[in-house]
Amino acid sequence: MSWRGVLTEARGGPLRGATPLEQRRASWRSYTPLAVMLPLLGWVIWSVGPARLLAAFSAGPFIGLLLFAAVWNLFLLTADAWATAFVYHKTICPVSFRELFVLRGASYLPSLLNHHVGQAWLTYFLSRVYSAQLWRVAGATLVVYTTTFGCLVAFGLVALPLNPERVAFMAPLVLGFVGLGLFFLLVLRVRPRFLAQRPLLRPVFELGVAGHLLALLHRVPHVLVLFVGTWVPLYAFGVALPPAAAVALIPPVMFVAALPITPQGIGTRDALSVYLFAEFVPREAGTDAAAIVAASTLTWAVALTLVQLVGSPLLMQRAYRLLGPLGSRPR
Repeated sequence: MSWRGVLTEARGGPLRGATPLEQRRASWRSYTPLAVMLPLLGWVIWSVGPARLLAAFSAGPFIGLLLFAAVWNLFLLTADAWATAFVYHKTICPVSFRELFVLRGASYLPSLLNHHVGQAWLTYFLSRVYSAQLWRVAGATLVVYTTTFGCLVAFGLVALPLNPERVAFMAPLVLGFVGLGLFFLLVLRVRPRFLAQRPLLRPVFELGVAGHLLALLHRVPHVLVLFVGTWVPLYAFGVALPPAAAVALIPPVMFVAALPITPQGIGTRDALSVYLFAEFVPREAGTDAAAIVAASTLTWAVALTLVQLVGSPLLMQRAYRLLGPLGSRPR
């Protein structure tokens, strides 16, 4: 399948074996994040002022951020593939870091529209290549989801006591996920038969508590790269965010941006960033502080999208050449 074919499926193209109603539902789910993003992004632009936002854009270092995005995306993909390869290698098949680097980078293309579409592409591809049951690979992908989100929750938990007044609204959400995480580990420990024997959940229970904690540790470098990718664009636009404030305020932005609400967190990340970081814009910027913050986050989103639109199609073509005919690899 070409990268254009993947985009067609990501936009809700034909699904094998699906009824017309299921196809319409899949199409609707793929467009829902866009339907949420557009009004939220429109509200951000209207609230900061279109003219001020345009002026902040024009004064920003777009070329510099574009070059940084290219380097940063390489580090992101490396850390992401390293953590993801650990999970699939332990639960599914002897997939190597090199293979996951190519496959994960290729999956960034459909992820531009919807993160879950990118994960679904990676899950389906691994299932075909290694002749593994699709449900089992999907179960391993659940581990990737839970450990990634768990790492973000851990970062958010560390940030809460550092600036409780500004992120008080995050406390119930983060603490609620911490409680769910502890309950999840308890269920893994108890291993109730009616759950552990389900094909989808077998990889989850086979990995166990210790395996999930190791997967969580493998995910830390990935989250640290995301932290840098949130901080540097703000700094590039002159937002003077000191290290202590960055440690306290950036994790909540990362946490909200990771929620499956909008593509790449566009809209949600921008609104929260304006609320948290506008006060760190130098005073000489005056009333343009909110516009500067919004311009930095939106410029970063555009730069990263351009980088992934160039790199991911090349990696998608490389994926098929690297792995050979589908279904040819051992489990």
